[in-house]
Amino acid sequence: MFNVKFYLCSKVFKDELRSHYQDNGIEKTDLFHYVYGLLHSLEYRETYAPDFRAFAEDGKNLMDLHPGYEEIEPWPLEEVWSGDKRDYAVQKIRFPKKVERGSIVYTNALTLKGIPEEVYAYVVNGKSPVEWVMEHYSVRVDKASGIENDANRMLEEIGNERCIVELIGCVVRVSVETQAILKTLGEIKNVI
Repeated sequence: MFNVKFYLCSKVFKDELRSHYQDNGIEKTDLFHYVYGLLHSLEYRETYAPDFRAFAEDGKNLMDLHPGYEEIEPWPLEEVWSGDKRDYAVQKIRFPKKVERGSIVYTNALTLKGIPEEVYAYVVNGKSPVEWVMEHYSVRVDKASGIENDANRMLEEIGNERCIVELIGCVVRVSVETQAILKTLGEIKNVI
């Protein structure tokens, strides 16, 4: 990850924040964490947070969670197999039905169950991270170029046939924990 301590704000601005929040311990890194947390608030467009430290802490927690999402302990998904063969080769990852999002059909033989509905409340660029993984790791052919995007080649290359299943578990965990942090973000009332 990049060095967030590298000139995130001027000394003058940092001093203004310290004065406004009556907290001489505010550092440049805290400002970055504060803004990251603030931007995840549902009310951030209206005003700024009354409690700098709370938003900075929540922002830090989000930053600890998001960049390392592939290394986080995966959510405990139940793997339900329809036969004896354990084949993780993927074709089209999908929901069993559009309205049934508590499970994912990974292959014709494997369904992943135990996905909390709150996962889909966390949206990045119009989709939940789970839906993004489902779309981008399904085998597909670009209509214009005819180039096939086959995630199975990646699985062979890295030598981990469960990689996408583990990734789904990771983004489920990140989404659940993100939602928990977002629920703790305070109301935004004061403008600096």
